[in-house]
Amino acid sequence: MQTHDFWHQQCVLLDRETDLNNFKNWLPVRNIPLYSDSEYVANFIAENKAMIKVSSCPDRWNTIFAKGEPTRGHNAVSVKRAGPFRLKSLHHCLSFEEMRGRLLTDYKAIVEFGAGIGDTAYTILDSGFQGSYHIIDLPSVSRISRFYLQDFKNVFFHEKLENICLSVKSSDILFIATWSLSEIPLTYRNEIATRIQGWDYMILFQKTFKEINNTAYFIGGAWAYLSNSYYRIRQLTFHDADAGSVYMIGRSV
Repeated sequence: MQTHDFWHQQCVLLDRETDLNNFKNWLPVRNIPLYSDSEYVANFIAENKAMIKVSSCPDRWNTIFAKGEPTRGHNAVSVKRAGPFRLKSLHHCLSFEEMRGRLLTDYKAIVEFGAGIGDTAYTILDSGFQGSYHIIDLPSVSRISRFYLQDFKNVFFHEKLENICLSVKSSDILFIATWSLSEIPLTYRNEIATRIQGWDYMILFQKTFKEINNTAYFIGGAWAYLSNSYYRIRQLTFHDADAGSVYMIGRSV
């Protein structure tokens, strides 16, 4: 997998950490992706509740909301402020189902590029997803999500998209990339866009990253053309880093 200098630096920091039981308190983890204690938590608590009310499966999502963030990875002190990881992942899931008009549990396979600690995967799996869940990530990062997702038997780990062999229809595959796709070189993004033609997708990108104008690339740019897809977009309200972030929910033409 190609990496940006940013990710090389983060992997160096991650490799210095050894206590997985405390991984939610590692500094590099709290910076991936764009995590901070000063996020607008009240915004996405309110938005989650509002989206649950109008969702087609409110009981399912109310259960996940009530469960809260899993305690694995927290210590006795940090567990008292648990919440933002799960609230953020729940927002992703609810936004997708509302904007796409399709349940996450309807898919036969999900491929997540750059899963971070694995909380979006955890939320989807915990909500009843029974298909195969494939995570593509750097070894320094995937060791965390392997630890976090150890209770789920339908999760598989890969270092490259081309290593994944799926035997289901392309229309039954969902591709997920929350902030990860917008942090890699453009040439690699183009390869991914071409490879996932026919799949649905949920992308969350920051408008700028380093020297790259992500808005120009994703909206009306190379991504939509190469992936041969329609898409809807929605501004994310609780991040203002890197000029703000945008949900992009797509399906094949």
